[in-house]
Amino acid sequence: MKTNFTYPLLTGTVTLVVLVTSHNLALALSPQEIVKIGSPMTVQVNPPMGVKDGGSGVIIQRQGNTYTVLTCNHVALMPAPHTIRTHDGQSYAVVSTEKLQKSPNDPDLALVTFSSAAVYPVAKLAPSNVPVGAEIFVMGFPALDRKFGADRDFVFSPGFVTSRPSSAPEGYTLRYNSVTKGGMSGGPVFDIDGRVVGIHGLGGSDRVDVKQQGSDATMAVNMKTGFNGAIPINTFLAMRSQIPQAPAVAVDTAPSTDKPAQRLENPKSASDFFAKGSVERDRGDRSRAIANYTQAIARNPNYADAYYQRGNARYDQGDKQGALADYDQALKFDPNYANAYYQRAVILYNRGNKQEALSSFDRYITLVPNDAQAYHSRGAIRRSMGDGQGTFDDFDRVVRLEPDNSRAYYNRALARTMLRDSKGALDDFSHALNLDPSWTTVYNNRAILRRRLGDRQGAVDDFSKVISIEPKNAEAHYNRGLVRRDLGDRQGAIEDLQLAANIFQQKNDSTNYQKALEKIESIQAMPVIPAVPAPVVTPTTTSPSDNSTNLNQPTNSQPTNTQPTNSGDSGNIPESAAPAQPENNSTW
Repeated sequence: MKTNFTYPLLTGTVTLVVLVTSHNLALALSPQEIVKIGSPMTVQVNPPMGVKDGGSGVIIQRQGNTYTVLTCNHVALMPAPHTIRTHDGQSYAVVSTEKLQKSPNDPDLALVTFSSAAVYPVAKLAPSNVPVGAEIFVMGFPALDRKFGADRDFVFSPGFVTSRPSSAPEGYTLRYNSVTKGGMSGGPVFDIDGRVVGIHGLGGSDRVDVKQQGSDATMAVNMKTGFNGAIPINTFLAMRSQIPQAPAVAVDTAPSTDKPAQRLENPKSASDFFAKGSVERDRGDRSRAIANYTQAIARNPNYADAYYQRGNARYDQGDKQGALADYDQALKFDPNYANAYYQRAVILYNRGNKQEALSSFDRYITLVPNDAQAYHSRGAIRRSMGDGQGTFDDFDRVVRLEPDNSRAYYNRALARTMLRDSKGALDDFSHALNLDPSWTTVYNNRAILRRRLGDRQGAVDDFSKVISIEPKNAEAHYNRGLVRRDLGDRQGAIEDLQLAANIFQQKNDSTNYQKALEKIESIQAMPVIPAVPAPVVTPTTTSPSDNSTNLNQPTNSQPTNTQPTNSGDSGNIPESAAPAQPENNSTW
């Protein structure tokens, strides 16, 4: 999955020129022939063991003993030192890296070089504009079945081009329905003539809030769209003027033997209808997509991909029962169809069947062990079920996978409060704030925990920070007023509570407006006595009494019981605890 790393690049210069060839292509190659061509030139790009899954790349040039590999920039930015592992099992140190993505809007591409006396084949690049409906093959090394780095196995995933957007973030304007996984980023996309037409790097997903039936509980997830993306080779070739002193790359300008227009206009085979269904769905016509997927299944009743994609189309239409049935069928014919387990888990959660949802996430994570979103979703369900240790284990894994993700630390902090690990929770809240200094929810929760532990001044400081960012935050004024009361600052407490009351009144929140006024009256009636030090207490996971708020509330952690009422249930999965999405969905 793509992450914005800040690790240094290796130094060096890669140069490039183009050698153009053109010849008549007689017959399209079989998938087996394409794999025979593509597998020897597809390589792993690996960071140090245990750091990340690693990525993929394709050899595009040889000059003497120096080979040049084209890959994604987000792969090249993984922690150094990198190694290249070739199809024969040999590993070579990366000699140089050239980042072609100079700004966030530039295409997500990079070149790396390695040195070897062995002879490896070099890819032919096809500069044609690959049309919608064209058959393609994505190759790479996914991190599946708990295999990482150099242990990953080569796979190829067939599919069809479903759309060609005129523009897209980071150059991903080649979309297709091939199934891809983490570790395949940077891998080549081949046409049916055995030529590289793109560099894979984007796994499509949509951020959605899934509500559990019969409850106010929601869970933010990234639903798999079934569409993935590559940067066309045309884009890379257009950038060659940025790369000085070029060694040659082979460009084949011969027309493709594929006939995508015929496939879409007059579909006959199961794969033709599957292609047409995916194109229709990418256009937004779900009914036609379902009809075409159904035709594909009629011609091939064991077509797992067709069941999966029809399930996605049905989910898009709101037919979750039909989608679940299709995902189950996909798993019947392919028990290792990881994405079907993921989508199935989300629907089961929506239906309130948390235990079955957990089982589906378990199976998905077994197959795709480094998907941070899956750990987040499973951790959120475990938290809603009161499983503190399981919640911690999942969010601890998210932290390890995404160490620069402030949401990961926040969620782990909430898990630590379930385990009564107050110090660890404070550390995680603080780490989240170091990464996101303006996140008021974290200041609020850290203030609550500090107050419970007797650090009243620290709690005041955190509530004050919330108010400096959100002056109209009634809950922060209310809570700071209570802590000031505990510190003996009657005047400050009354001022805060009056401000809270005014804001509640402006929001037409009569219940909390009255509660704030009642607190003011109780403080005014109190005798003036010196403040006493607060006892140090251990936070609990149950709703606190009168003067505390609950760390296990959603991030708008409003007071409960005799304080202003919370708008959500204390067992809810916090929406704001969802992982941050720093760029264009997730990248595989």
